[in-house]
Amino acid sequence: MSQIKLSPNASGTGVFTIDAPNSNTNRTFSLPDETGTVLTTESSVPLGKIATPVVKLIGDSGQTTSGTVMGSKIVTFDESHSDHVDTHNFFNSSTNRIVPTIAGYYFVSFSIEILSANRSGPTMIGTSIDFRNDNASFSSLPTTISNIAYFNGTDTYTQFNSRSSPGSRTIDFAQVSFMLVRAD
Repeated sequence: MSQIKLSPNASGTGVFTIDAPNSNTNRTFSLPDETGTVLTTESSVPLGKIATPVVKLIGDSGQTTSGTVMGSKIVTFDESHSDHVDTHNFFNSSTNRIVPTIAGYYFVSFSIEILSANRSGPTMIGTSIDFRNDNASFSSLPTTISNIAYFNGTDTYTQFNSRSSPGSRTIDFAQVSFMLVRAD
C-alpha cells in the first residue's frame, strides 16, 4: 500500500490548508506517478513546457506557381529549415498536409509572396478558405490568410496551394503557422 507523507519546510512560517468543498458527493483526487508541480489558475507555465501542438513551416526555395492561369499548385515545405517546428508530428511531408491527431479548433495562417503577377492568391484546402488578390500588375505581392477551423483528429487536414495570373510565377516566400486553440 502506498503512503501519503506531508513534509513541512522547517524555515517557513506559512500555513497551507487543504479544504473540502460543501458537497454530498464523494470525490477522488489522483496524483500522477511522476515528479512535478501542480498548476493552479495562478501558476505560470515556463516557456518550452507548453504542451500545445504547434506547426511552423517554411516553403521550399525555387518553387513556381502552376503554369495554368489561376491554376492551383501545392506549396511544398522545407523540414530541414532552421525555423521548422512540428511539436506533435502533424505535418506529412509526402502529402504536404497538416493532419492533426488531436480533435479541436486550430488557428491556421498561410503567407505567400508571388513575384511578377497580375493576380495571385493562397488557398487552404481542407479548411474551405480561398483568397484571391485581384489587383493590377505588381512586382511582388505578399498575401496572408488566416482562419480558425475545426479538425476532427482523424482524417481532416489542411494543405496549402498557390495560384497566379499569368501562370508559372516564382514563389518568393511561403510560411504556415498552425496552433491548437481549443481541444475537444
